[in-house]
Amino acid sequence: MISGLYPAFQPTSYPAVPGLEGVAQVVEVGKSVKSIKTGQRVVIVPAKSQKGITKEGTWTQYGVYSEENLFVVPNNVPDEIAAQAFINPVTAYGLLDKINAPKGEYIIQTAAASVLGRILIQFAKSRGIKTINLVRRGKGAYGAVDTVGGKIGLILSHSVKDEGLILLYGGLGGLEVSVSTVELIFRNIHYTGFYLTKYVIDLDKEEFRKIFNEVFDLLNNGFKPFTGDKYPLDQVSDAIHQSLKPGRGGKVLLVHN
Repeated sequence: MISGLYPAFQPTSYPAVPGLEGVAQVVEVGKSVKSIKTGQRVVIVPAKSQKGITKEGTWTQYGVYSEENLFVVPNNVPDEIAAQAFINPVTAYGLLDKINAPKGEYIIQTAAASVLGRILIQFAKSRGIKTINLVRRGKGAYGAVDTVGGKIGLILSHSVKDEGLILLYGGLGGLEVSVSTVELIFRNIHYTGFYLTKYVIDLDKEEFRKIFNEVFDLLNNGFKPFTGDKYPLDQVSDAIHQSLKPGRGGKVLLVHN
């Protein structure tokens, strides 16, 4: 996000607070607030605004947020899971929602060893959907979710069934994608993008709350949290460097004590 590859963080002035997810405890509420109470733990979702990203990110000790950007965390969900309950889990949920594969079908995913990839595997399993990394030519997979792009797009277009859907949600392989013209024309393969912010903005409050409740249930029902190292806020630079290392094991967390 802060590298500028994705448009989620584009402040108009500085200093600016980055951060698109996090968990916090409410210390004060406004007079017109109805659904949030002092003392509750909440997940902060800056992207959940009809105007897009709010000015106040989550990498801060204290912040002021709109009621529509806060979602109460169930008591049985620990902070380590709640802090990472938005970006990866809701993306995984949304990708499966858009692919809409029937129970028993296969889908392909790239970067399956990533935190998001492992979450998607567990969410897919709960729907009775099977995930694979490679598929032989033949019937092909029902669809694919791709965070790489680049030349991988060509491989995926050969690997899904006729009229299969490929959702691109990242650009690890660069800013261009290779797709087979033959597959697009003669097999009607669909290759399109998935942008979490747009997916969230297009949902009304109750739809999004329902999704979050389902995500919390999934995360708290046999989900194994993929949590990496924890850093205090004043070591944010070290935390960023750690988050960029391959094989880090899980999401790096910033902690305010």
